[in-house]
Amino acid sequence: MKGQASIQIKGTFYTDYRSVLILLYYPLIDKGAYLLYETLLALSEHNENYTLESLCLFSGLKEKKFEEARQILEEFQLLQTYSDPIRKAYRFEIYPPKKANDFLRDNTFGRLLLEVLGSAKYEQLNRMFQKKEEASTQGMVNISKQFDPSRLLAWNDDKEAMLASILPRREEQRVQYAFDFDTLLEGMRRIFPPRLRTTQNLQTIATLANVYGID
Repeated sequence: MKGQASIQIKGTFYTDYRSVLILLYYPLIDKGAYLLYETLLALSEHNENYTLESLCLFSGLKEKKFEEARQILEEFQLLQTYSDPIRKAYRFEIYPPKKANDFLRDNTFGRLLLEVLGSAKYEQLNRMFQKKEEASTQGMVNISKQFDPSRLLAWNDDKEAMLASILPRREEQRVQYAFDFDTLLEGMRRIFPPRLRTTQNLQTIATLANVYGID
């Protein structure tokens, strides 16, 4: 297998797609197809080009098994593959699994799942995915332990500077607001310590300042 390959996600992955993938798709696709899908999904996050050989290595599949797995994913509408034979380039487009109810009622996939699992297992899965409402916590008290800020009492400006030098730099989101952080943070090291000056917290401050017209 020769050539370069790029990977792109198409469509929106909903919250519980993985449970649908494992409980509904997995019985119909073999282990290799599942591994290839998860591998391509993971690699797509890095926005790089890969060789076909490297994709085989990442997925742990030999060339023949890789091709079989790819075609299975294509059959189940989880993957589309494009090829440019002149440049020896490939493009893999990953699609999210169907939602559970759509899968179970699909004229092809639903029937095939019933054929493979039998009626009892099929009905069990159908009941599981029909439960749309989560168990209510009304009348109960949340006793979950919150993070203890004292764990970071030893944190200081030197450690904050060291962390800043290690982490990759990213664009500061607060610059889009006309807000004077220098004045706000002056003499505030003890009241508003550096460990709490996260991007999310500063973003919240800037947003609220913008809403209430505070410069």
